[in-house]
Amino acid sequence: MNLLVRIVESILLLSVGYFLRDLPNLVREVIINKNKVSGQRTLQVESYFRQISGDDLNQLLKDWFAKIIYLNDKKQNDQEHDELEKYKDLMHRSLMYGSDKTVSLLAYFSQFQYRTYAEDPNVGKTDEQLKNAAIGIMYMSRIVASLKYDFTGYQIDPLDIMKLIINDLDSGDHWERMLAANKEIDNILAKQK
Repeated sequence: MNLLVRIVESILLLSVGYFLRDLPNLVREVIINKNKVSGQRTLQVESYFRQISGDDLNQLLKDWFAKIIYLNDKKQNDQEHDELEKYKDLMHRSLMYGSDKTVSLLAYFSQFQYRTYAEDPNVGKTDEQLKNAAIGIMYMSRIVASLKYDFTGYQIDPLDIMKLIINDLDSGDHWERMLAANKEIDNILAKQK
């Protein structure tokens, strides 16, 4: 009887030892499988959105590009009501198809606009108004860059977009104003994380 108890204890001790020896490997496999499932789900969701609405995504990116490229074009911005409706439509589609980063940028941009233009709807030439205009344009550039990354996987610098659309960026203090606007947005986003 005593021998049988020792044999059972030895078997249990060996089993526990074997289990404890393999425990780190088991935990690692569980974590890897969990990450694989999470990554696969993310890929499936992205694939679904791209498959079901590829044309919509393409049009959304084109519309944001047009909004920023034709920023000062009177033909594009004739009707204030139409412009507001177009912006609401852009927000709606950006919410539908944009990543969490894009939606966050859009939210901060909207809050910036509400706060800034509620105080002073007339954009003029004072330093504060020029600073606010630079911040607004930089938000739009960041949204476009974020959407570009969301839809294509290519990351572009929002400052490069500024170089494309502002023809006198290197004259006066335009470049410094854009760098300051970019830094201010970085600070705002960093505070919110």
